[in-house]
Amino acid sequence: MKYEFLLSKTCDAGEAVLNNIQNILTYETYCAQAQIYRKYLQQNREKAELYYKNFKTFNDKIFNQAIEILDIAINEANTDLAQSAMDMINTMKSTYPDFYKAHNKQLFGK
Repeated sequence: MKYEFLLSKTCDAGEAVLNNIQNILTYETYCAQAQIYRKYLQQNREKAELYYKNFKTFNDKIFNQAIEILDIAINEANTDLAQSAMDMINTMKSTYPDFYKAHNKQLFGK
């Protein structure tokens, strides 16, 4: 009777150890996946920040040139040149929604 009881307890303990090992392996797998996903998001963020920086630099240059052209047009009372500068500014303004869609796609990978 004691032998059967000890054998039963040993089997139960062995199953509990196997369950704990499976839980540990599941936890380790989850941690590894989380670290990989974190690294993926970090790389996406770095790419998105670089994309934003390049866009902002390029956009600022174009905007400053448009403002300079607008100043010249105002000083010379040239309506065609002023309209051209305003068209350039409006075109830049319309690119912002597309830029932010692309920025978010790079940032979140969607």
